[in-house]
Amino acid sequence: MAWQLKIHHIDVGRGDSTLIVAREVGVAEPKVRSVLVDGGLLDATQDVHNITQCNKLDVMVATHYDEDHLNGLRGLLLLGDDHYLNTRIYDQGIPNTVRITKKRTAEGDVKYLKSIAAGDSGYKLYEDSIYNRLRVTENVVSSLDLIATGNQEDMEMVGLQQPDWLVGKDILWDGVDGVIPDGAPRMTCIAANQYVLQSDGTTARLQSGVLTDSANEKSLAFVVQFNNFRYYLGGDIESAQEDGKDNTPGIMQYLNPQGNAEGRVLAFKVSHHGSAKSTSQQFVNRLKPAVAFISTGCDKKYGDEYLPSQRVIDTLQNSDVRLCFLTEDRNTESWRDYAQYNSNKVVVGGKWSGPDNTRHEPAGDIVLTVSEEESKRPLTAATHFRVIFYYSSQHPWVVDEGNKHVEL
Repeated sequence: MAWQLKIHHIDVGRGDSTLIVAREVGVAEPKVRSVLVDGGLLDATQDVHNITQCNKLDVMVATHYDEDHLNGLRGLLLLGDDHYLNTRIYDQGIPNTVRITKKRTAEGDVKYLKSIAAGDSGYKLYEDSIYNRLRVTENVVSSLDLIATGNQEDMEMVGLQQPDWLVGKDILWDGVDGVIPDGAPRMTCIAANQYVLQSDGTTARLQSGVLTDSANEKSLAFVVQFNNFRYYLGGDIESAQEDGKDNTPGIMQYLNPQGNAEGRVLAFKVSHHGSAKSTSQQFVNRLKPAVAFISTGCDKKYGDEYLPSQRVIDTLQNSDVRLCFLTEDRNTESWRDYAQYNSNKVVVGGKWSGPDNTRHEPAGDIVLTVSEEESKRPLTAATHFRVIFYYSSQHPWVVDEGNKHVEL
């Protein structure tokens, strides 16, 4: 049997959302597995739904709990649509303090109890929206620092799981009965809650410093593998996890142990919308990708800095990356202050929109497609996949002369 892989970078304006679809081809009733990673802001819900409703959604991933990644997922779950009825949900786990207490009964037995403190209201809304669906990571504690009392044994007694529980696991086929089909794409978690997968199968906690806000550093990160083709994405994860720290290997060493062309990752989603806090020059040089994708808007909602940062654009310009695709829509008002990218590699998928800085058309989506034959090409081949970027006013699934096809 043959397979096809599609990675759809959905234009959600300011935010992030990626749909990954593995489809069997050449058969009457093909197997299909789909994963949605993040969903943008709440107002992106319908845009994302327009794409994901083409298939039932098997897996939903919240890389972390920032609103521009999380709230669109919440919106999809609240639609009550059958496409999300049996979706398996993965995230960082519990971000609030967990208290474990032991109580001795009248019969002399020990009874273990757990209580979870109230936390951020945005997370609570997300948790409520999951209602009666399978949240695979609901008992994962996102940091051992959140355990107020108890030890590892006590955690096991109340069904809690360690922060690195998801690392090393495949999520594309998790929960599917039977053997994973030969040659089918896989999607493996390689980082979660600051823990990064090591070459020997263990995990190591990497953090930039005790005073650092760890919310982004806890992002889930994944590698999608389809024969020789590999694709990396990591939410808003930062350089401590990507590059490694204090002689502890990070994501880049795991993905390409020798740092050579034989270990290259052909495509990747630039972390944190192109923030200068990740995607270092050494990271890009180590992965040796042919193409990069950045999900970003055109407004200053990331503090005082437009994203992607010029530093990251320069990093990609000074590497072997052939093209860098941006999902953003730009308008004439914000363009006056927008970073003037000094790069001949940047391709903007979105169209020019009106001065009110709103998306009027579903343009800006960028789709990477890998066939079975392409996935088996040697890493030294001239082309490995195809990219279509949409800048016209047509529906994302309609291909016309306004959409550009690029072989990379």
